[in-house]
Order: sequence, then structure tokens, then C-alpha cells
Amino acid sequence: MHVRFLIHLFLFGILFTPAGTLAQQYIPAPVHAVSFDEWTAANARLANQQPLEEILGILGLSRKDWAEVNTAFETALATTPGYKLVEHYGAVFTSPAVGRFQKIEAQPEPHEALKSYSDFSRIESHLSVASTIGEDIHPVLQSYGFTLYQYTQEANRWHEVRAKAARTGNNAEIYRQRQIDQQFKAHFEKLYKQSGN
Repeated sequence: MHVRFLIHLFLFGILFTPAGTLAQQYIPAPVHAVSFDEWTAANARLANQQPLEEILGILGLSRKDWAEVNTAFETALATTPGYKLVEHYGAVFTSPAVGRFQKIEAQPEPHEALKSYSDFSRIESHLSVASTIGEDIHPVLQSYGFTLYQYTQEANRWHEVRAKAARTGNNAEIYRQRQIDQQFKAHFEKLYKQSGN
């Protein structure tokens, strides 16, 4: 999966849309006997640094077949109207025990390392600014001790906190979150500007 595409989706909260019932018309047909959900789960595992060879073994694919599966499903994500398929991708990505991966004993799990909204906002703002200037976000995540998958798991909780404040009309909490977000964003913009980026 094109990592920049995923990064932009989770930075804007699209991957953290609660899972709902997706009309089957949006889910593409399997490619090389790999369902869209299994492909999504495989991407979550790759983002969590599980070796590609292990994933290919579980799915019974060659590298050539994997490339064809990627192309087909990336095209489906890019061409499906609206965000229905992207929302489904996000729901499976954050809970990747599906299909042939459901039987795997070692499932990626969140660590709940982001203890406060400020912890979340610091990293989210850093990723947003870094991504905007075209910096590879993997080293940024690694500097905080996260893989992409681990971060999406952690951030999911805080995106839900943000969404709950908006749903319930908790203006004081919305204001508090925005203040924190703006402070961190300004901090990282200044930091990057000083470093010449």
C-alpha cells in the first residue's frame, strides 16, 4: 500500500471512523484468492513490521501475485466513490484478525502508550507537519517508539475522544483540544523552519 496515502488518511481521522455495515457492492472481489479484508490485514501487519515473507506464506502468494493483489486493491481504494471503502479499510486495519489472519496466535495489540491528549497531539502534530513538508514519517514514529500500525492503534483511541467531544457538543473540551493542537503544530512548524525545511 502506498504509505503516504495511509498517512494522510489517518492524519485526517479517516482511518478512525467507527466501523459500520458496508454495502457489499463496495468491497472488491478477491484477487488470487485474497479478500480485500485479508489484504488490509496484511497491510496492518506490514505496518507493524511483520516480514513480508511471513505474510506471503500465510496467504500462499508469490511476490508477483502480491504485487497484483496490491495493484488491484489500491486501484479499488482510489476509484471507489466517496469514502465507504476507505472507511472499511480503516476499520479492518485497526482490527486485523480477519480471514486467514484470524487463526494466527500473535495478533498486534495496542500498548496504550499515549497517556494523555497532549501525548497524542504532540505526535499527531509532528506527523502532520513532517508529512506536509514531505518528510518520511517512519523515522518520526520510530523516534517516539512506534511503528505505523502501533501508532494507528494508539491514535484511534484519541480520535474517538476528539469525535466524542464534537458529538456531545462539549465546547470546553473542543477548545482545550484545539489549543493543545495549535501549540504543538506551531512548535513543530517553528522547529522545521529553523532546521531549514
